[in-house]
Amino acid sequence: MTDDIMDLRDDIFEGAVASPEDYADQVGFRPIPEGKYTFKINKLSIDKDENGAIRNPKAPTINLEELEVVGGDFDTRKAMFMRVRSNTYERRPGVKASELGDLMRALDRTYAWGGSITRAWDYLNECRDKGTTFKARVRWEAWDSDHWSNGDGANLEKDEQKALAKECRVQGMKQFPSDGNGGYIPEIVGKSGATLTARLGFAQFYPSEG
Repeated sequence: MTDDIMDLRDDIFEGAVASPEDYADQVGFRPIPEGKYTFKINKLSIDKDENGAIRNPKAPTINLEELEVVGGDFDTRKAMFMRVRSNTYERRPGVKASELGDLMRALDRTYAWGGSITRAWDYLNECRDKGTTFKARVRWEAWDSDHWSNGDGANLEKDEQKALAKECRVQGMKQFPSDGNGGYIPEIVGKSGATLTARLGFAQFYPSEG
């Protein structure tokens, strides 16, 4: 057996596995821990339905399909399928804001995009091409869609919807089970009994310093 091993050439070993820091364990993809990161956009799209039509064209959701961490302990790690909503609301009386607006200010707080989805989309693609970075805080989230459906959430009155949504939503890494090593397992059993998988969501964007 020893002689056989001595004959192997590691430089042509096609089955070489990832390094320890990049290795993917059998528990599946684990989101980066909650916290503040610097990201760059690698891939993005506009949310569309199964027929290829844009959902809610007046206020579509932007899908940041792949973000990459720049710098820090998690440099080059990926954050996948992050949603940014463009619908507006009053953050303070008479002043409208949106999650998309927050992202735009995180990329360049001085850029005047005029609330135009088209201009925002073009600018986001420009930022992707240039490798422009932005800072944001992310958190772990999960949604129990079975519990929502079982409770007929779509047809409830507003107050009842809010109460049911609170039961369906899991927010915060510490709401997930401990892995016994100071981290958390990105799976939890929801109210419906279904196993929910954590995904990353934006908790806060930080306006650029420029």
